[in-house]
Amino acid sequence: RKDQSTLMDFRRGTFQIVHELKIPVYGLTMYGNHHFWPTNKPMGGCPATVVSDVFAVEEWNAQLDSPKADVAALCGMCQERMGKSLLDCVARHAEVTGSSEKKVK
Repeated sequence: RKDQSTLMDFRRGTFQIVHELKIPVYGLTMYGNHHFWPTNKPMGGCPATVVSDVFAVEEWNAQLDSPKADVAALCGMCQERMGKSLLDCVARHAEVTGSSEKKVK
């Protein structure tokens, strides 16, 4: 992938299981890994600043007792929440490194 600051579409399979079992969803977003292990290198380990964020998908977690969302909506909630987290990580990475990489859109 060329643009590390955007997400690819989520696949629904995992979310089907989450929906059926009514389990909470938490996520981890990291940005800067592409500097640590560039795609054109066989091995990682380059000096790099990696920014991370751990988050909960509160919109889903708040309705676990009686879910109102279907699997597609759950998938969308997760994608939206992770997208926000990724944009925050990109912005923090730019602040920390002084990088001229793409900033928050």
